[in-house]
Amino acid sequence: MDFNLTLKGIKSPQEMIWTSQIFLPGVLDGEHYFRIEKVTAEKVIFRQGERYSGILLYLTWPVIK
Repeated sequence: MDFNLTLKGIKSPQEMIWTSQIFLPGVLDGEHYFRIEKVTAEKVIFRQGERYSGILLYLTWPVIK
């Protein structure tokens, strides 16, 4: 499946956020992120996640969750 992605922001080197949309804005939108959080001088936590919104969210939720 092809998506149009928009880079929303980079807080180099700790965070990158981008958004995607299926069809038109508001139909099924996603915001995706990578985050690196420093724990100690030798350790980091890598987090990735996504948030979805739009009118098709409830119909597609079983597929994307």
